[in-house]
Amino acid sequence: MNGRSGKNLAAPVPDRPLALARERGEDFQLLLTQYGLEQLLYRLSRSGYQDRFILKGTMLFMLWGEQPHRPTRDVDFLGFGDSDTASLRKIFRELCDIAIGNDDLTLMAESVQAETIRDAAGYGGIRVRLSGAGGPWH
Repeated sequence: MNGRSGKNLAAPVPDRPLALARERGEDFQLLLTQYGLEQLLYRLSRSGYQDRFILKGTMLFMLWGEQPHRPTRDVDFLGFGDSDTASLRKIFRELCDIAIGNDDLTLMAESVQAETIRDAAGYGGIRVRLSGAGGPWH
């Protein structure tokens, strides 16, 4: 064994996700967004709110197979319980504060926003937005 793996292990850590995106033929920003969404889902699974949300949409299909039907930058849930904007802001701020071991991704609780969408369509919902920084490549 010659010790060569074919990978540039000396590459700066921020270059690794870029190389991974190129290797997979994926958009770099989409890869970073995907990582953040997966970490949000993990935090939800470790919280007291895991029974209040059912995953649906493209992220669910991504978990079932290797390739999604289309790239996604969001997560869709069917929610139970209090579903007003104030309640969801509180829940997602709490999710941001959950520590998950050695991952250095910070989901910023102060960035959480919630707004009512499609209210007049008969199938309304609430959009929650938040920001994150860091991660294993930061």
